[in-house]
Amino acid sequence: MKRQSGFNIIELMITVAVFGVLLGVGVPGIQSYIYNSRLTTQINSFATTLNHARSEAIKLNTRVVVCLSSNGTSCDGYNSGQPWNKGWILFVDRDGNSDIDAGGVGVDDCAQDSTTDCVISVLPAFVGSNVLTPADSVKDIVAFVGDGSVRCNTNADIATLETCPRATSFFTLCDFRGAAYAKGVAISTTGRVSSISKQPNGSAFTCP
Repeated sequence: MKRQSGFNIIELMITVAVFGVLLGVGVPGIQSYIYNSRLTTQINSFATTLNHARSEAIKLNTRVVVCLSSNGTSCDGYNSGQPWNKGWILFVDRDGNSDIDAGGVGVDDCAQDSTTDCVISVLPAFVGSNVLTPADSVKDIVAFVGDGSVRCNTNADIATLETCPRATSFFTLCDFRGAAYAKGVAISTTGRVSSISKQPNGSAFTCP
């Protein structure tokens, strides 16, 4: 008589049990990888914008601003209370008033000899619920000048910007897992942008 091949009930139960164990171990690892990758992608996107702003300021020898913008058309203004994951705008601020006196992207001339403001790029809000929180000196804008150094609005007077204190010129990106998984980016007084794993003063990150 020809013998039937295949699983018997015991073998099938063992296979299902092993598969369940592997699934239980693997799925949390995959989820953690996705969460970590999202944090890395988003903080790198923001750091790239800051580096781009500094590069343009040096190239054009004028002030270039990155400002918090939740509507994609104008800066939110001093101490709006909005986190930067709502979006931001990168623009050439030739009149030095820290405001966008121009139309949309590419409307005005960004050439070195131009005399008008120019919107270089508009970055929309992050997808998902991750929160990019500014420290006290960078709540609304970050401005780079012609020598590559950075200026901040450390008080309510947007017309006059000040040197950015190192201890309060950084951003923290958090997801629902909290401060243990947070990522950060800091800006030195010379304008250098760097990734950080804790606050510049050595303290651990905090998340909202």
